[in-house]
Amino acid sequence: MHDYKHDDKLKQIEAKLNALTSENLKLEFLENLLKQNIDDEVRVYAHIKLAELYKARNWLMLASNHLGSAAELARKEKEKTELYARQGELLIAAGQYNIALHAFNKAKAEQPQAIKHNLDIRLVNALISKANECFANKKYNETVKALSVIVDLNVLQPEKTLQIIDKIIEIYMRLGKTHDIAHWKSLRRSYEELQKKQEKQTQKPADILDELGIRKL
Repeated sequence: MHDYKHDDKLKQIEAKLNALTSENLKLEFLENLLKQNIDDEVRVYAHIKLAELYKARNWLMLASNHLGSAAELARKEKEKTELYARQGELLIAAGQYNIALHAFNKAKAEQPQAIKHNLDIRLVNALISKANECFANKKYNETVKALSVIVDLNVLQPEKTLQIIDKIIEIYMRLGKTHDIAHWKSLRRSYEELQKKQEKQTQKPADILDELGIRKL
């Protein structure tokens, strides 16, 4: 049992880390720290700091691995959720969509619906950001991959999903991939029907009567 509080220990470590003059020295210090017999709270701190340093170097997979390790060790549910979500965002930036979805599923585990919804929004925003980046760099196939994940998630309203599908169709038309265009046009029709169905369900009784040609007396 240590004879100091965790906060004091973290302050000591942070002071030593900040005193180092290069990123390489900081990486070495933190990696060596993880090899020692330290408390989980300190270990979480080291993993998070390593993730920040590796992200700054654009070593996204290494950064995401450290965030995942931090999330596994984190004791507070809120912190664990946030770390898994941040791991998922980094994995999306790295183009590792399946692993990213797994990280987000861990973040959503046993969470109330409101938090799950917010995490879904973060997931979609990260995918849109990745798609925009790929499109700007003329990586059109990679753009479609990111957008396809959004469609497969099925968390958006049909109207928004149709916008995503339209962008995919536009890209495939640019690439001349007729087979893929046919597939996405077929899927688009399905979402159009779903949108119409939802609109019917949300119509007020008076609106439905008007549509049927029946006027109120």
